[in-house]
Amino acid sequence: MLIDALPYYDQGYDDPGARDHAVALIQEEMMLYKPTKDYLQHFPLPDDKFETQILKNEMDRMTNSQPMESINMKRYELPEPATGLRTDVDAWRLSVENSQAQ
Repeated sequence: MLIDALPYYDQGYDDPGARDHAVALIQEEMMLYKPTKDYLQHFPLPDDKFETQILKNEMDRMTNSQPMESINMKRYELPEPATGLRTDVDAWRLSVENSQAQ
């Protein structure tokens, strides 16, 4: 039985020369690979049946080099009672309940 790529099971990574052998294999592969601008051109276009409207909108945003919307942090704010209610125990109780709900 062949078990592949299980770091807790595989042995021999610490053997002398193992790293040099791995680097040599990588360099050999890099000599064969000649990247082009469109290195995926020989593959068929992906099927779009799983492409949702949200994904389409995001791809359009990236194609048009538009910045990503920043995250609205309003829902994470925990406001204290208004200035006139800062001594009101019930107002503070509502603020604490709101923070617990958050």
